[in-house]
Amino acid sequence: MGQNFAGWAKLKLRAEKGTSIQLRFAEWLNVDGTIDPGSTGVYATDVVQTDKYIAKGQGVEIWEPRFTYHGFRYIEMTGFPGKPAMEDLEGIVVHTDVESTGEFKCSDEMLNRLHKTALWTEVSNMHSIPTDCPHREKCGWLGDAFLTSDMTIYNFNTALFWSKFIRDIETSRRGNVPANIAPGRRMGGKDPDWGAAFIQLPYQLFYITGILQL
Repeated sequence: MGQNFAGWAKLKLRAEKGTSIQLRFAEWLNVDGTIDPGSTGVYATDVVQTDKYIAKGQGVEIWEPRFTYHGFRYIEMTGFPGKPAMEDLEGIVVHTDVESTGEFKCSDEMLNRLHKTALWTEVSNMHSIPTDCPHREKCGWLGDAFLTSDMTIYNFNTALFWSKFIRDIETSRRGNVPANIAPGRRMGGKDPDWGAAFIQLPYQLFYITGILQL
């Protein structure tokens, strides 16, 4: 796809009924050109990001998933009838719709590229919550959230995004110390340095924007 991003693949095909097409997603390639899913958490899950589509056999079919997304650059497609054309597989970028409000540019092109890469990394982890990765856990770790919050606030209009996540922390809290993850029931421990994000995030948001919509 030319670069890493979060989203999915849009598949277009004409095939006999029952034809099974499999798509596997990865960020790296092996030296022989095959996909290497090593960076996507396979060491922990034993699972490669995979989509499967079974053709209806009714002319041209266009399909994209509704209940998942992946972090990837490369797609391995098997089962496709014949030789696919470029337009038969399209990468769809998916993230929370945050407006770009800041910019950075300098005379050092390497720094410009690093900034652009950081922005793509951040939006790839904005899916109604600030996730830790777009392929394995997809959890809202509070420590990760606070460490990236100032960067996102300076570069995007994220007042509503962070206000919503602060509410997620409150509704996921059990007792006086917030869990390390919000939302959800996977508590992931209760560490004060991570739970402190419940105080730090509202302060950061108000300090930079003057807006706090809780």
